[in-house]
Amino acid sequence: MQNKIGEFIRLIDNAILTAKKRLPGESDPAIVRSISNVISVLQRTKDDGVAGSLNPSGGIATLGFTREALDWGEPLDSPLLQSLRAVDRYYRDQLQT
Repeated sequence: MQNKIGEFIRLIDNAILTAKKRLPGESDPAIVRSISNVISVLQRTKDDGVAGSLNPSGGIATLGFTREALDWGEPLDSPLLQSLRAVDRYYRDQLQT
């Protein structure tokens, strides 16, 4: 399980870095707020994973990062959406119990 958490943390770190790179190019204040919020939630999720207090997915739940990005209109092929999708999928598929 420790290896799975380690990989999950790596994916979260990648998503945080990708989101931070995306911020300077964004002029819409609502999208800037949304991206900043996602960064905060990613960090809290990482902290929960490190602390061992992350709830398991049960094999069906995601963390909702992909949905959030789609709500603000992130392009389907963007690096940010791809990194958030990787976090959601890994959580759902690998952190079931």
